[in-house]
Amino acid sequence: LHRLPPTRHHLMQIVASTRFEQVIIVCIVLNTMVLGLAVYPRPNDAYNWWLDTFNALFAAVFNAEAVIKLAAMRCAYFKEGWNIFDFFCVLLSDLFIIINAVESSTDMEAGSFINGLRILRIVRLFRLVRMLKGLSQLTTAFMLSVPKLVNV
Repeated sequence: LHRLPPTRHHLMQIVASTRFEQVIIVCIVLNTMVLGLAVYPRPNDAYNWWLDTFNALFAAVFNAEAVIKLAAMRCAYFKEGWNIFDFFCVLLSDLFIIINAVESSTDMEAGSFINGLRILRIVRLFRLVRMLKGLSQLTTAFMLSVPKLVNV
């Protein structure tokens, strides 16, 4: 770590800090709550605007997180499974923002397949598993025990 250029060293300190993780955890929880507020059909245009604004704000935070981690860790970022998962979540969010922009600028409506895929945005919640050590251990134990349940 001490051999890194000053900028990367500083970025590594940021991404490894407890405060950084806490901010991301709060954003994940708030984003999940906002996603839970999505109802169809949406009540009115103001409701749509607020939901879309919050979704874009959280997407910007998660994109910034990915960019900072990529700048700090470079290729090592993709050596950890949870970072790959995080990156997938960010790309998925960006895809849905693009789809919403296309839908709102044209009379085109996303097909039922795309609408069904929107539920995948909730996968961000699973990012909490990585950050909460006890929950991570519990999830790992559960995943290891599931194949053994088939024998029962």
